[in-house]
Parts: sequence; structure tokens; C-alpha cells
Amino acid sequence: MSGERVEWEQSGLDAALDLLDGPWQVVERLPGTGGGSFGSVVSRLRRGERHVVVKVIRRNDVPPDHPAFWRRELEAHRSEWLADQLPEGLMLPELLASAETDHAAVLVLDDLDFVPVTGLDALHELAGRLGHVNATPVVEAGRPPWLSSEVVLGEARQAGAHQPSPAGGSSSVVGPLIDAWRPALDRIGHGPAELVELLDRVPSGLHHLDVFSRNATALGDSFALIDWALLGLAPIGSDAAGMIAVTVSHGDVDVDAVASLRDAVVSGYLEGVSGVRPDLDPAVLLAVIDIGVMIRFARFLVNVDGLGVAAAAVAEEVAGRPIGDLLDIWGAAGELFLARGDAALRALDAPPLEG
Repeated sequence: MSGERVEWEQSGLDAALDLLDGPWQVVERLPGTGGGSFGSVVSRLRRGERHVVVKVIRRNDVPPDHPAFWRRELEAHRSEWLADQLPEGLMLPELLASAETDHAAVLVLDDLDFVPVTGLDALHELAGRLGHVNATPVVEAGRPPWLSSEVVLGEARQAGAHQPSPAGGSSSVVGPLIDAWRPALDRIGHGPAELVELLDRVPSGLHHLDVFSRNATALGDSFALIDWALLGLAPIGSDAAGMIAVTVSHGDVDVDAVASLRDAVVSGYLEGVSGVRPDLDPAVLLAVIDIGVMIRFARFLVNVDGLGVAAAAVAEEVAGRPIGDLLDIWGAAGELFLARGDAALRALDAPPLEG
């Protein structure tokens, strides 16, 4: 760990301890699932029988009056506007205290004893809640100025900008998958903005944009979501696409359940949307979701490919599964997502994938 990382992490923990009363101890570092390129560290603190979670998010050079990702999560937890936008049964963990130091943003959160949402029934129910939120008209009064607006386009640009090795020449474990996905990568690379424009066949709505199995936990009949840095406006369907692609990317589904996971999320999401916007054509919305899945999974593949020979070790550490199992899951998902993405392009009268 670099000295710089020690400095920003330690300054955040010191700030958290100053906010809390009494002698708290850091008992463990928790796995992080978000934070973006700026970095974040999540720790559990204990005082007697009480526990809290402290998230320290590294500060970048963006001025405070133009908060970037490092500050958006803190703003989301402080936002009464966001709390009013969320329906009953969908929430953020309670923010107990917060601070900003010269090096980091600091969130002291209620410890939910977090268990990721991986069961198909639970994912179906969560997708329905998200569909409801995504399709609900955004309240303009008091809308925060820091909401993101081009996350999906950014994902497409990052996937399209990748220049994979020649066929059969990749040094990463996903080389064969990259070869199979060349038609999709070429299509995204030649026109990411044009591809994303297809998603505008549906209205935009408020989206979390980083919801997947490990960023959600069930609390009785409710769900709590973490990692709100990407919160913003996006075409309806974007949260469903992310749930599918990122849950699969993390290996949180067995190879024989990939199609079932997609179906559970899609069916729940369409139910949630139809309760608010029955005027939306479900066939168009389904096509938008499948194109979004293709974009998100393409970005995942190029990120792994960019790790080269280190890809296998990194993937096993993040997913907690052997690389052989992950390749089976990604292979099955890749085949399904390509077929669905191609069908979606045809359904929207756009040029299909070639290859």
C-alpha cells in the first residue's frame, strides 16, 4: 500500500473516530464493490456490542462546487430529495455521521450485517422496485445539480475504445471471449453514441446505475442499496441491464442459471415499470435492456482483457471462485448476451451485429 493511500485512508478513519463517541476499534476491512477510479476503503468498527461501517472515499482534484464521483455518494446519503424519490421498501443505509477532510469524504453508516442478494426470487423483487423508481417521473423541484447524466454513454465509449489483441493473440484468460465478441466490440467502437441513442427510444429516469448482487441486501421486506456514486439520469432499463451484466461478471450465479437470472430480473423489472408507465411498449423496453446488457458486459470483458496475464488471479480474488468456473459462467453469459443484443438491434430496426 502506497504512502498516499495510507494518508487518505488514515485521515478518513481519524475523522470518523472524531465523530464517534468513546473508544471504537477497527475490527476488519470489508470488501469494496464500488468507489470508482478514485478508490475507497470500507471498514467495520466496534465499540462493545455496537458496530458501524465507515467508508472512506479518496478525494480527487475536482473543486467542491463541482462534486465528482468521490463526493456524490456523500451527497446522496445527505439528500432529502433522494429519500423522497425512493418508494417504501427501497432505502440507503442510515447515515450516522459524515465529514470531509483534505484527503477524503467520510461516511459513518449503520452496520446492516450485509448479505448480497443472489437468490432469483429476491433479484426479481429487487428489479421490480428499481423498475418502479426508474419509471417514476423525476421531481424537478430541488433536484440536485450533481446527478450524473452520461454514465451509459461513458460505458460504451470505454468498451469501444479498447483495442483487443489480434485474433488468438490475447494474453488474458478471456482471449477466446474477446474473439467471440469482436463484432459487438467493433460495433460499439465505431459508434458508441449512435448505439446509446437507441436507448433513447424510452424516457429517462432516476437510476442508481451500480445495482447488482453485492450492492444490495434484503432487510425483511425491504432492500438497502450501497455505492451511490453513479446516481443519475439514464434511459429506463439501465438499472436492469446493470443488475444482469454486473452480477454475472462477479460470478454470483451458477453457469446453469445465467438465463434464469436474466429472466428473473427482466420479468420483475417490466412489472415494476408497467405499474408506473403502462404506456411503454414492453418489447421496446426489453430491447433497450438487452442492448444495455451488451454494452455493460463488453466493458467488463475489455477491462479483464486489459489485465493481461494477471486477469485470472484478479478475477478469482474479486469473485471468490476458481477461474475455470468463472470462464464457464462468462462463456454462457457471453453467448446469451450476444444473441439477445443482436435480436434487440433487429427489433429496433438497427443494423445487426456482423461476424
